[in-house]
Amino acid sequence: MKMELTNLAPCALIIEDEVLVRLYGADLLAELGFKVVEAGNAAEALHQLEMHQDIGLVFSDVQMPGAHDGLELARLIHCRWPQIALLITSGRPVSRDSLPGAAEFLPKPYDGKALARHVSQLLALNKSTPCASRANPVPVSAEAFV
Repeated sequence: MKMELTNLAPCALIIEDEVLVRLYGADLLAELGFKVVEAGNAAEALHQLEMHQDIGLVFSDVQMPGAHDGLELARLIHCRWPQIALLITSGRPVSRDSLPGAAEFLPKPYDGKALARHVSQLLALNKSTPCASRANPVPVSAEAFV
C-alpha cells in the first residue's frame, strides 16, 4: 500500500499512549512512506517537535496521560506550527468544533486505507494553504505541557 505522500510531509509524529496501537499506527505511516517519530504524551510530543524540524504531520490520540489531552496539544501545535497537518483519532466521538484549524478526525478503530485517505486529504489541503515557516514558529510557551 506504499503511497508517495512523503514529498509533502517527510516526517510524521504519532502520539499514542497505548504502545501496541502506537506501533500499529507507526507501521501504517511508514508504509505510506513517512519517517515516523513516536511519543506517548503531550510533553514527549513537544520535545519531538522541537528536535525534528521536518515533521509535517501529527497523528494524535485524544486521551493520553499527563496534564493535557490530544485536543489541547493539537491546539498548541496549530498555534505554534500552523503548517503542520493535524490528524486526531479516538474511540469516542469528537466534535468538529473541538478540532483546531483544518485538523481532521479519524475514528478508532482505523485501518490503513482510512488512514491513507485522511492523510492524503490533509496534506493536499496543507499544500494549497499558505502557512508560516517551520524556521520561524509562532512563539508559544511549551512549559505548560511539561
